[in-house]
Amino acid sequence: MKARKEAKGHLITEHEEAKHLEWCKRLRKRFAAGRHRKILFSDKKWFDVEGDHNRQNDRVWLKGKPSLAGRMVTKRQKAKQVMVRAGITYTSKTPLIFAHEGVKVQEPQYCALLENKVLPWASRYFGEEV
Repeated sequence: MKARKEAKGHLITEHEEAKHLEWCKRLRKRFAAGRHRKILFSDKKWFDVEGDHNRQNDRVWLKGKPSLAGRMVTKRQKAKQVMVRAGITYTSKTPLIFAHEGVKVQEPQYCALLENKVLPWASRYFGEEV
């Protein structure tokens, strides 16, 4: 006999399971005949331009005791950021799109970004069906 940890899982009722099965059947019917290959999944992420400092892994090898200025790692309270937008399809990936800090990417700007950058790529990749 061995001690095992309890597993966590979702409590799914028979009604929920039937609803899920029906949803899966509709989804399978909707994307029949290879239509799933014409989906573009995309996401955006803000990255800090200033890297993180790890005291355990980031070392400076020196002879003797140097001045503090040579060993100082500086950090801003609000690091500069860049937004990167990427997408993938069944067989390809979109080019990366960068928006630098200070550029407000709200709904109108994001829609314009998609229309100007992503839509032309999707038209070339998928053909005239976009």
